[in-house]
Amino acid sequence: MNVRVWLEAFARIRPAPVRPSADEQVGPRGLLTLALLKGILADVKFGHWVFSADVAMGDGFFLQVRFVTPGQRGTMDGATLQRGRKWYVSRFSTDGEVLQTALKAVLTALEHEARESFTYKGHAIFGPHFSIAALVRLAEDSANQQERVQ
Repeated sequence: MNVRVWLEAFARIRPAPVRPSADEQVGPRGLLTLALLKGILADVKFGHWVFSADVAMGDGFFLQVRFVTPGQRGTMDGATLQRGRKWYVSRFSTDGEVLQTALKAVLTALEHEARESFTYKGHAIFGPHFSIAALVRLAEDSANQQERVQ
């Protein structure tokens, strides 16, 4: 199965947009509700990516992107469903802030994919999965520092 066919199938299973009723759109004192957030995200499009929202612990929501990365040579062999990190959205957020957060979710997920795919001598030297402890050890050794002499 090629990637296009698989992505089309993925798009068909995406949840139907949830349009909040007039009563659900605005919470107490005009605060953002989950229904309104889902309604805003239903109008956001980026390729075959899916934007989802859920209630966060505390007083807000999480926004998350999901997308499929193709396998070898553009086939579905090895294709995987990816989920971006969860982004906090406050109940006090404006529509513009929600949309900026959705864009940031896309940009960060794309950067993550680029860091995994960008290699030097066969290694993802800027990979996003290095442990913080390993990075601290690397930074502590001054022999690892490099600067050009002007």
